[in-house]
Amino acid sequence: MMITNDTDRFTLAIDAIKGGAKVNQTVSAYAHEKCSMLKHLRQKEKDYIYYHGKGAVALLGSNLG
Repeated sequence: MMITNDTDRFTLAIDAIKGGAKVNQTVSAYAHEKCSMLKHLRQKEKDYIYYHGKGAVALLGSNLG
C-alpha cells in the first residue's frame, strides 16, 4: 500500500536526494543516476508485490545485512 501511495522507502530516498541536490553540488552530480536506479528498484518491488502479494523485504525479514 505504501508504494501505491508514494510513501515507500524508495520515494523517500528520491525526495531526499532531490532536496540534497539543490544545496550540494556533489549530490547534484549523481542525483539523476541515483534517482533513476531507485525508480527502477521501486518498479521491480511494485511488480513483485502485485505478483506475490507482499514485498520482497517482507519475505526476507528485517535483517538484510
